[in-house]
Amino acid sequence: MLNILVAAACAASAAVLEPPASGMPPARPIEAAGRSWTYALYVPAGHDPRAPLPLVLCLHGFGFTGDTALLRWQPRLGERYLIACPTHPQAQWWTPESEALAVAVIEDVSSKYLVDSDRVFLTGMSNGGVGALWIGARQAERFAGVAPMAASFEADWYPLLARFKSTPLYIIHGSRDQVMPVAVIRDVVAELRRLGAAVVYREHDRVHPRAGGHFFPEEEVPALVDWFDSTGR
Repeated sequence: MLNILVAAACAASAAVLEPPASGMPPARPIEAAGRSWTYALYVPAGHDPRAPLPLVLCLHGFGFTGDTALLRWQPRLGERYLIACPTHPQAQWWTPESEALAVAVIEDVSSKYLVDSDRVFLTGMSNGGVGALWIGARQAERFAGVAPMAASFEADWYPLLARFKSTPLYIIHGSRDQVMPVAVIRDVVAELRRLGAAVVYREHDRVHPRAGGHFFPEEEVPALVDWFDSTGR
């Protein structure tokens, strides 16, 4: 199913290990799962290098890159978060190598900047939303919260959902999503709630001129950012 959807979707130490460059430096190279990758990183301007910062890891959709994801997410999150956005050329975020990439990015950022380990978040849109659910479940102990948008989920992955019992989720989906059917994510939300997971579910009925119902409305941003701001281990 997901291959079809891919096509359709087109006490922290005060030591600082790297000079604290701020802004959007060039994409960083990284090795994971025996391959070379890159990720885009935003470091808040004027941050105190002795103060831990929360980290948001963002997974892009099909046809996008970590750089384009970062350009969208930085204005949403402002100057209070480290933001890391890896690039996966096929946006297939539900594989062991993509999981390894996500973990490697978190560890690389944490080796260079003081990351608040109690406030590491995972988010993603479309294929990235699929990855946020899949990687988020498999690595749930790493994340203070997981926020997938316009995502989908395979039926045979359902056993993974039990891993979210201690990791809250904020899920956004369009009722008129023509790429990732809303019925799939409604069933996922129902199962998560049955398992006792903490879930905020936001369903919108908006339609984008080019993307139809398969998009993340900016009107949903303030509440999502409030959730990031108030969530932690």
